[in-house]
Amino acid sequence: MWSKSARPLKLPDRRPAIETLSRLRLSARVALVTGANRGLGFETARQLLANGLAVVLAGRDAAGLERARRALPEPDQRRAFTVQMDVTHVESVNAAQRAVTEQVRCVNVLVNTAAVLLGENDDLLSISADDYRRTFETNLFGVIAVCRAFVPALARDRYGRVVNVSSGAGQLATGSVARGRAGSAVVLRIWVQISRHA
Repeated sequence: MWSKSARPLKLPDRRPAIETLSRLRLSARVALVTGANRGLGFETARQLLANGLAVVLAGRDAAGLERARRALPEPDQRRAFTVQMDVTHVESVNAAQRAVTEQVRCVNVLVNTAAVLLGENDDLLSISADDYRRTFETNLFGVIAVCRAFVPALARDRYGRVVNVSSGAGQLATGSVARGRAGSAVVLRIWVQISRHA
């Protein structure tokens, strides 16, 4: 339970995550980025490519992924691949994993950025049950499904990096961001356990 005298949380921006990724200057490494057709996912993919990695852009919209790939500088396009993957459907995640394995053998860096924010302006008790389900299916269970598909190969190769990206707004407990906070907390707890046993 939070104490009234507790120091306020300082909300981190997204730059530290990008700076961490920029240090992964590793030749012949392959990164997979979910939600890579736009926004933070696309920017993450762009910077990983700029740092010498090959990158698999993953997302639900195949046409959007291809547009994103073509928006990259021409030299980077040759090291960028796309794979259609809906993180809310295990069959789609597993099919994407098989396709990626056939194309590039192994993913060394996994970045989960795919997320939704529904009912953004609603208060906590006004958000529909369906919006809660859809949020957790993407932001929580989607991350778990992707990790279950790709992390075992990282463990077998005894090398890998996994970055689970969440918004700093998820630390707030109002309205829709409360769901982000809850989902992020569960992902963190699960990932701690995975890291101990991988």
